[in-house]
Amino acid sequence: METRKTGYFQIFKWNVALQTLGQAGWKTFPLQKVISAQLLAMIEDQAVHKFIVHTGDLDNVKEALLLWVFTPDLTFSTSTSDMKRAMKLFYKIVTDPAKELGDNMMRTEELELPGGALEELQADLKKSTDILPPSARRHQDWTIGLLDR
Repeated sequence: METRKTGYFQIFKWNVALQTLGQAGWKTFPLQKVISAQLLAMIEDQAVHKFIVHTGDLDNVKEALLLWVFTPDLTFSTSTSDMKRAMKLFYKIVTDPAKELGDNMMRTEELELPGGALEELQADLKKSTDILPPSARRHQDWTIGLLDR
């Protein structure tokens, strides 16, 4: 993806596969884990827990994903999976991301993703919401989900 501001190309870790010399197979980096690492770094560096995730220039984006990292590190398991580390997120779609960011500039950080990555993130969050008990899926106007670490 070519960045708008610099004209340079970005290669996203979730699109890269590496092979170590003498090893069979390729190592890949799941989108969820890369995004959770980015969020954790921004939490540590910026001391914010809310993020506007969008696909481009905020003035031209019609909707974005608002994330609130509620629990950055938890362990869970389900009847179909072993123990996993994850972060607990509250999320919702916002229809005016520029206004949302402007109103909460000191408490909200911005994360730009390519469209396909944002769609995959939304689908992963929806799947994670579905594994939660029905009573634990919502809090006020937020939907609750898990993001693998």
